[in-house]
Amino acid sequence: MTGVFVTGTGTDVGKTVVATAIVKSLVAEGIDVGVMKPVETGGGDDAQKLQHAASSTDSIDLVCPYRLKHALAPMIAAELENTTLNIQKIIDCYNRLSSHHEVVVVEGAGGVAVPITQELLISDLIAMLHIPSIVVGRAGLGTINHTVLTVEHLQHKNIRVIAIVLDGSKGDEAEIDNPRVIQQMTTIEHIYTIPQVIDPFNHFFDLERIEKNNY
Repeated sequence: MTGVFVTGTGTDVGKTVVATAIVKSLVAEGIDVGVMKPVETGGGDDAQKLQHAASSTDSIDLVCPYRLKHALAPMIAAELENTTLNIQKIIDCYNRLSSHHEVVVVEGAGGVAVPITQELLISDLIAMLHIPSIVVGRAGLGTINHTVLTVEHLQHKNIRVIAIVLDGSKGDEAEIDNPRVIQQMTTIEHIYTIPQVIDPFNHFFDLERIEKNNY
């Protein structure tokens, strides 16, 4: 049993697009995939999109144990709604999913330093799940700084980064050298750039090399 945590350099960088594409690619290979969105804020439907991609019959309460109305960091949204986010409950849900699926694809909220509680960040949750991560960032200007800092933060907590995906490429001049520079600075072997797509949730992401090395 294994899993992968899709995190990002921030909010709205394309984590759900990449996570659902990964799920669809694994399902197409005949792999039994579980999905999880531990905390969803802003009343979104990311967890449902993941479920749809996997044709999941798992309970939404298992897939997404915390669903909060305010579009804020999980800790702040929970405080406004007088809710306590229990990390052990999240871990227990992940363990239940991993016990009956070959792979569990987990999507985070925001970036790696987003607080879940006053003591724990998204990166701490990844470390507690003992699974590798895929970092999603924007393809354009500014992504070198954001991506390198994200990777360094994860590596500082001994979290293995198996790939970087730069999302939303438009072919701008600033994007041409970004993957090469990020690879040199992070030494992450697998860096992908994917274009903007008209129907992102029907998009498939080629995971051939990631699967070969990690699954």
